[in-house]
Amino acid sequence: MVSMSASATTSRILLALLAATLVAAGDEADDFAREAFGTDAPRSTLSVAGDLSRLCRQTVGAPIPREVIYYHSLSNGTVWVLMAQGKHGPITGAFMVQDALIRASRILEDRERRGRGIRGKRYLRQFEGIGLRAGKQLDRRVDGITGATISSRAVEKMALLALRLDALTKGAQVQRINERQVDE
Repeated sequence: MVSMSASATTSRILLALLAATLVAAGDEADDFAREAFGTDAPRSTLSVAGDLSRLCRQTVGAPIPREVIYYHSLSNGTVWVLMAQGKHGPITGAFMVQDALIRASRILEDRERRGRGIRGKRYLRQFEGIGLRAGKQLDRRVDGITGATISSRAVEKMALLALRLDALTKGAQVQRINERQVDE
């Protein structure tokens, strides 16, 4: 009986820590979006299911750990809040995509020990101006962090996913606009 109670308490503590981490990452994502856009941008969600789930799994190399992807969008761009697996746990990053190019990025949450350099401005600056080549890969090479290959690759995968999601959603918007024009 004691072990069940201890197990239940441990579960509650872990859930509370996870919830606090998600809230903190959400607040930091909101701050990043505000900085990137220069104003508040509404937070929206994209359900990860079906073809979108396959695209995410193909791009990141594993299932997305959440059922939804958070993003902030205004007419001049989108901030994607994404997760990928690092060596010591999930890494959460935010990527501002404008005109099919990454304009800014920030690591919001990570548990990496050797990969702490992924948070550095010098590393993240490499992603500025990067786009897609053939819709499936980054259009230029990003230098990883010595001793943190897994962490560096996780950030690259998130950047690629942000660009692919942005292209996909922009294409859907163009298709909806074209359908409305045909109906009129």
